Amino acid sequence: MTSKLHVPGPVPNKKDNYAPRRGGKGKGLYIPSDIQRALNSIQLILQNKWQRQPPLTGASVDFRFLLANVRHDLDGMGATLQDCLVNAKVLAGDSVLHVRENHYSFDLVPKHKVGVEITLIGEPIPEVA
Repeated sequence: MTSKLHVPGPVPNKKDNYAPRRGGKGKGLYIPSDIQRALNSIQLILQNKWQRQPPLTGASVDFRFLLANVRHDLDGMGATLQDCLVNAKVLAGDSVLHVRENHYSFDLVPKHKVGVEITLIGEPIPEVA
């Protein structure tokens, strides 16, 4: 099964946007609220486009980033999008069992065309009755 999904707008790089917790409110790092809102928005777009189809396994995932400049980390944005694909139930998981390969490429575009085109090739997980 081959599916193509387009997500408009910039894609945050989650791993470069972690911030330390302040004021003794727990240990470690957190994702700032503006980045979390962007991730939630991407997840909702993916869920809407996937339309409750069964998640894919054994997938090949191709990310074609449409960028306004070259100052980006493709693998960081790809990892962030892969997490969104799992959370949106497009992919069954992010282990090698479910994602066999990732490909990253980019094209430079005007700012109003920024986004990502995702092509997925995989098999749907059989539904359990």
